[in-house]
Amino acid sequence: MILFIIVFIITLIIVIWGGVTNWKFINKNNSEYYNYWDNVKSDDRPNNLPKPDKNKYLTFEIDIGGFNNIRESFEVNIICAILTGRVLVIPPASPWYLIDWGPITRGKQSKGKNELVTDFAEIFNMKALNSAMPCGILTHEEFYNKESKNLNIPENTKNSDKNWKEWVRKQAGITEKDKVIICKDKQDKIKGLDFKISEKWDFSNDDKDYKYSDKLKNATLLHQPVSWNTRFLCKIYDKSLVIDNNILDYYLNIIKKGVRYSEEIFQIAEDIVKLLGGFAKYSSFHIRRNDLQYKDVFIDSDNSYNNIKKILLKGENIYIATDEMKNDFFKAFENNGHKVFKWDDVTYKKDGPSYTKNTNKKINPKLEGMIEQIVCASGRNFIGTEMSTFSDYIRILEKYLKDKHNIKKHSHNIKEFFKNYNSKSYTN
Repeated sequence: MILFIIVFIITLIIVIWGGVTNWKFINKNNSEYYNYWDNVKSDDRPNNLPKPDKNKYLTFEIDIGGFNNIRESFEVNIICAILTGRVLVIPPASPWYLIDWGPITRGKQSKGKNELVTDFAEIFNMKALNSAMPCGILTHEEFYNKESKNLNIPENTKNSDKNWKEWVRKQAGITEKDKVIICKDKQDKIKGLDFKISEKWDFSNDDKDYKYSDKLKNATLLHQPVSWNTRFLCKIYDKSLVIDNNILDYYLNIIKKGVRYSEEIFQIAEDIVKLLGGFAKYSSFHIRRNDLQYKDVFIDSDNSYNNIKKILLKGENIYIATDEMKNDFFKAFENNGHKVFKWDDVTYKKDGPSYTKNTNKKINPKLEGMIEQIVCASGRNFIGTEMSTFSDYIRILEKYLKDKHNIKKHSHNIKEFFKNYNSKSYTN
């Protein structure tokens, strides 16, 4: 009887504590959440996909938008390499919009547009990606060293994005009017490995389509160009790319295991999470105020707070990732008993760069947004900005970190999402 009472009391405590955080978060160290890829299963390659060939290549160009558009496009090209069984070739470093140039409101650096460049290896763990991909990856220099004689690759392409782009488009037979893009059918689904030549990027069915034909399969190099007419932006985490569930699961497991931020980003994010109280011990927000093109989603902090107050716990810490520059903009949260943390509250500046307050680690300004995505995904609840790809990826990271197949979607600028929720029953 005594044992039964003890078990009952422990169970009751766990249930009550569930109002504060998910029960499975209680006994884990922070570090354990940031190795989610260790638990990803490796599926056998579906038989209906082409066999991997390490002597065939897929090259691509970075998207013309901000970082999360670049990341989305990168993921699509990774999947194209997975599905076609090709080696993915990483382009040379180049200036990235809102990372190296443009109307940057956070993490701005002093050099001009053509002086700063970014490489994928600065942000992503390329060793992990190489290991996860069926045919691996090659940098443009590794590709040059392997194939320069066979493909007559000019030496001036090795460290020049402009020269590389000119050569690879010519090699693949791509002109400004020819776009090799993924082909969708009328139901907005891709049929197997269809490709399309099109002057449009809206996946209309007005242009001629053709399958992943023998001609394409036999080509040593396929190239995915980017322009204002052609961008590879779509959600990869559902059936927007393929219909076959086996193929979907296959490439999503590779994405989860291989497409992850660098160890540096995770380590700094973990330091900040500890400063905030630990994993799932605070709520987090992304409130976009400046460089989002959908200006109609902007609202003031009073309305933001009123929209989401039912899912907050009394007095809990709040972390806000934001490009809002006014220090007093989020007074509505503080006036209701919450301690608000923003980037400048968890870091300090010294001679230009930022450092973590609790561990004094120097932070590369380019990585601030990615670090904040992990910090936000580590909160008990995450509330994002509707129409923001930055918020969208935080929700993906939430699924990874919290080992959930689905999560509730919160947006501070849409009240309808929250009107029936209360903080006791609603947790991630």
